[in-house]
This record gives sequence, C-alpha cells and structure tokens, in this order.
Amino acid sequence: MALFRGKPTVTFDIGGSLAKLLVFEPNNHEQAAFITSRLPPGDAEFESAHFDGKFRLYKFSSASLDECLMFVKKYELNSLITNVTATGGGAFRYSQLIEDQMGVAINQREEMTTLVLGLNFVLNEVPNSCFVINHKLHEIIPLKTFLPPSHIYPYLLVSFGSGVSFLLVEGFDRFSRVSGTCLGGATFLALAKLLTGETDFDRIIELTTAGDYRNCDLLIRDIYGGAAEGLNIDPDLPAASFGSLFRKEHTKNDILRSLMFMVCINVAHLASHAATSVGAKDIVFCGHFLGKEKSHTVMKETLSFGIDFYSGSEQRAVFIRHHGFLGALGAFVQHHPSHTELLYDLHQAFVRRTTPNPTEGSLVSSISSESIHSEDDGVINTMPEISPFGSAEIMRPVSLSPPAHLQ
Repeated sequence: MALFRGKPTVTFDIGGSLAKLLVFEPNNHEQAAFITSRLPPGDAEFESAHFDGKFRLYKFSSASLDECLMFVKKYELNSLITNVTATGGGAFRYSQLIEDQMGVAINQREEMTTLVLGLNFVLNEVPNSCFVINHKLHEIIPLKTFLPPSHIYPYLLVSFGSGVSFLLVEGFDRFSRVSGTCLGGATFLALAKLLTGETDFDRIIELTTAGDYRNCDLLIRDIYGGAAEGLNIDPDLPAASFGSLFRKEHTKNDILRSLMFMVCINVAHLASHAATSVGAKDIVFCGHFLGKEKSHTVMKETLSFGIDFYSGSEQRAVFIRHHGFLGALGAFVQHHPSHTELLYDLHQAFVRRTTPNPTEGSLVSSISSESIHSEDDGVINTMPEISPFGSAEIMRPVSLSPPAHLQ
C-alpha cells in the first residue's frame, strides 16, 4: 500500500559536468502513462511501492543542456507539471533558460541538502542499495541497508564529482561540510587529456583498467631494493606518482592507471583523515565519476584500498547504487511539501519490514538475500571477513576482474 499518492514530477540536478533528469510516473495516471510509455529506457530505473509509481533517471552533458531540455519537450514531459525542482550550480546559472524552454516555474534547491536527502531516500526506498568491495579478493559484496538511526550515524559522505566534498551526516537532514579537495574528476580528465590526448571518459576508463601504474611510478622497492620486503608494507606501492616516468618503458594505459591511482589514493587519504576527525567509521562514496555499480571497479578498488590502508582497517568504504542521481532524487524529496515527514515515514516502514529485532551495528546490517552477479555471471562462494565494525554477514560475493598486473 502506498504511503503517498504521488503526482507526475520532473526534477533536475545540473552539475559542472553532467545534468541529471528525474521523471516520476505515478501508476493509474492516464496522461502520464500515455506520455512516459514513449520514453526510452532510463540510465537507471526503479519502482516505488510507497509512491505507487516508477522513477526514471537520465543523464546528459551539462555542456549540452539544450539536449536535456529538448528531451523534456520532445516527450512533452513539461505538459505534466506546473513547476520543476532543480539543484546543482546549473539550477541557478540556467534558471531563466529552463523556465523559458519548459514554460514552467523553477524551484531552486541547495546542492548539498539535496545530496544528503537523496542518499537517505535511496537507503530507505531502494532495496539492496549498498555494496562494498573487497580489494584483496577483487569482489563486490552486496549489502542490505539501514539499521535504526541511533546506529547509522555519523557517517562521512564523499561526493566525488568534478571536485570532491566531504560531508558529515548525522541524521535524515542533518549534515555539515567537513572538508574537500579540488583534486577530483575534472582534474583526472584534464590531466588525462594533457598526458595522453584522450578526451572520452568511457574510453579513458577502459584504457586505465588495462594499465599498470608500476611502469610509471617510483615504487617502494625501487628505493629500498630487496630490503623493501622487511618494511611491513607492499613494496609495489608508489612512493612517488610518475616518479619513474622517464626511467621505465610504459604505455598510454600505464600513464592513465598511474594518474587514476594518484587521484583516488589522495581522495581516500583525505577522506579517511576527515572521517577520523569526526569519529565516523563508514565512508560513503557517490558521484558519477565512480560509474555504475559494476563499472569503474578499478577506481572503487583503489578507494577501498586507500580507506583500509590509511585507517588501519578501522574504516570502510561503502558504495551506493544510483549514486550519481542522488541530487535529482533529493530534489524530488524536497518537491514533496512534507519531505522530512516523508523520509521519517519511509524509514519506519523500512525498519518494520526488514529489522523486526534490530541489533547493534554500523551503516550496513547484512548482506542482501538477492544475489548480484557480475557481467559474466561468475559468482564466488567464499565468505571473506571484511567488516571490522558492525554486523555484516557476507553472502556470495561477485568476482571482479583483477588489475592488469595481477592477471
């Protein structure tokens, strides 16, 4: 039974690199059904029992915002609404363009607020929305979400986009910005272009996955030689990124892998330090730079390794499905006139149906009962120990392709 009878809704999240569009289609709404039946499949989609409808999520380049607005007009989505809720810097920069093109009023919402609301919405409303990565065994571990609020918070939210922000989340809509870094996705892409001439993001990630940073970086073993084995640290870890660029033979793939490691390991280091300063154990990563659940795994593995390494296994990197659309989903939540009550009611419903006898733990309570398969449907039945804090039963991890130098 639906907790809320939703109306057709369109929201935007317009960032520095990507514009995200959310379309909500309530069930039993004839006009919406007629229009949305012609829509192409979304980049992500899910049904909502509480809202009695379907969410469709699309992404476009922010540099081609006209393409996004033309999409809305082509499929007559603007005929379903009288106003649109938007977040991100583009919601303010392009507000007049959006109103003129769509013919509806725009409600602008603050970016970080919608990000946090969107994350808490996903945690409560989308089944099996969390996963971690065992960087040692190269496995995705699907997790079940959400224990009672007294055991979830605080956690650190890392928004990994063009730049990177660290937010301390202490409740449904209670958060504060802790820190951040300008060393982010835009830095990676710009340096990738300068160093290799590559500009297509998906192509860059493909090349990165096939690279080996050891052919570019100055390693611990390069400095200590045979004595490196006695240092109680992996001798193949970089001591200096690109430190051996002119000493060793390397390929374009190797350069990109070294660049990716440099950016991600520094983000992980800063995130771990920020989490330590506020007493958070779970570090939740989101942002389109990280790709979909089973893509860009080399980045996620590096972040997981970095958090584990710099925290002495006291902290954990957690990843979220639909993470790139949290802003648009948060804008949807704020579009609802009583969004705080909405989140609270969603959470209570979730707790009732999933944790009748809640126990102590951290952000993640247990593994999903629904197995998640890799693209080649390879599933490993091992049960590695990956949760040094909180109770997380591990079930049927999904094997990932190991880095090139381990294959």
